[in-house]
Amino acid sequence: MKRLKIISIAAVMLCSLVLIVPHSSQAASITSLSVNASPDYGGGGSTCARLTADEDISYIDWYVKQTYPADEVDNNWTRIHTSMHPTGTRSVSVGIGSLDGHIKIAEYDIKAEVKFSVASDTSTTTTSVYKPVFDSSGYQETGVYGYSEFDSSLL
Repeated sequence: MKRLKIISIAAVMLCSLVLIVPHSSQAASITSLSVNASPDYGGGGSTCARLTADEDISYIDWYVKQTYPADEVDNNWTRIHTSMHPTGTRSVSVGIGSLDGHIKIAEYDIKAEVKFSVASDTSTTTTSVYKPVFDSSGYQETGVYGYSEFDSSLL
């Protein structure tokens, strides 16, 4: 009987210790997201996204919403791509399609919804697409040969 009491007391103390010790339960999350778009020379600017996470990525749903210029602003997110990834993938670089540019620079919000094995996370970033005015022959009505281009990496 004395032995049973000691075992019971030890079990209660062990359970109490487990409840008192702080636990860290970090959910799977996105650690970085970046998106780059090339200039739009007709047909849209190719867009590449890079994402890293602290857990294995199952798949990513990619969404876009245009935010500038004002007359072309989207109010709702549009899914543009879904990328599937094998077990063990924590870093992704994927083409997510093309976005229309603008001479004044078109700006887009890009959202990534990542599905992990037991959790999910969302992150948003912004990219811009420039569309230079040019003629394929290089000749404009002004008589000037060439075209203009804006380097968005300087922003």
